[in-house]
Amino acid sequence: MGVEAGTRDSGFGIRAEETSRERTGSRDERGRRRVVIERVWPEIDAGRFPIKRTVGEQVTVSADVFADGHDVLAGVVKYRHLPGPRPGEPVADGLREGPGLPDTTVGRVLLDPPPWQEVPLVARDNDRWEATFTVTELGEYDYTIEAWVDRFGSWLKALVAKADAGQDVSSELLEGAEIVQSAVGSGFSRTDDNLRLLEIADLLRSDAPQVARIWAAKDPTVRALIDARPDRSASTTYDRTLWCVVDSVRARFGAWYEMFPRSVTPDASRSGTFREAEARLADIAAMGFDVVYLPPVHPIGITYRKGRNNALTASASDPGSPWAIGSAAGGHTAIEPGLGTLDDFDRFVRLANRLRLDVALDIAFQTSPDHPWVREPYEAVEVIKGAQPGFDRRVPAGGGADRPRAARIAGR
Repeated sequence: MGVEAGTRDSGFGIRAEETSRERTGSRDERGRRRVVIERVWPEIDAGRFPIKRTVGEQVTVSADVFADGHDVLAGVVKYRHLPGPRPGEPVADGLREGPGLPDTTVGRVLLDPPPWQEVPLVARDNDRWEATFTVTELGEYDYTIEAWVDRFGSWLKALVAKADAGQDVSSELLEGAEIVQSAVGSGFSRTDDNLRLLEIADLLRSDAPQVARIWAAKDPTVRALIDARPDRSASTTYDRTLWCVVDSVRARFGAWYEMFPRSVTPDASRSGTFREAEARLADIAAMGFDVVYLPPVHPIGITYRKGRNNALTASASDPGSPWAIGSAAGGHTAIEPGLGTLDDFDRFVRLANRLRLDVALDIAFQTSPDHPWVREPYEAVEVIKGAQPGFDRRVPAGGGADRPRAARIAGR
């Protein structure tokens, strides 16, 4: 099992990246972290809520980053895309069979979180630093900040200042040689870059003229090699892992047209079908709409079906409310037979997309008592009484994450 990372607290929605051991690290470890990270932006209500972007937009993260003394600092903004659980993907409370995110009331634990990507922080003014990354996928992103004292940069700054003042820098050059060699590490691979750094370390501790050794240390290529191997042993990571919800571009702005497919019919004595409704798509696109919004298109239950004008008794010809989902024909994964088939629905979506229209579906979680997931027997059931008659909620005893059987019984 992997480390519990990316957990969303059930009460406040705060994500915590550190493990328990890291959160309760020794006082000595915390004392070694000289860098302070404050006033991170964007951050909404101490991380309780996500920021929002659409695909292709940028997220510019800034913060006050400082430390005691005059050392040079460095840091990065870390970010990663979090894909939603897929069918059969393990989560904290077992195997979840359906797509989508787990219920946030039980928290979320990614057993194998994706690796962080990093963007270097850039100093602006008065201890303010920032970096920008682009969100390219739908879903959620984590982001945070890590910063540390730049040992090589601090050493080089002091070396140049003393050399420009005409001071002897023999000891400083020996110190620099150790910093450069430590960047390679003990178990280094014999790459050209590592060999180049070892060559510089040998030069800094050699008997060559100080001017030559100082110029070697100031070589921008050496600085680039060191920056690629920063010493983060005493780095500070911001104590919150923040998050960003990324929607489609149409979520930013769009004109929506709500269509009841069964109302699009040439015969008033029967409901319309997807094949008949698709004839209206060209007119909707010509009016300048961007999205066709459909009510639930799933099978409609029989039990407690209502009639016209919300009548409590329905006749045989009354189709019922599309929000009373579930019948012998299926549930949330099926199409109401009166509208057509799943192939007819796919054809409807394809034709809409050709006209540059998106199709949005009403996400309705309430069900008819005839819903297969409600009628299907299971070992133990708890009935949670609702505030109104007909709104009791049946859930597996003790909770659980086996299947989305918990459903509202809405007598519509």
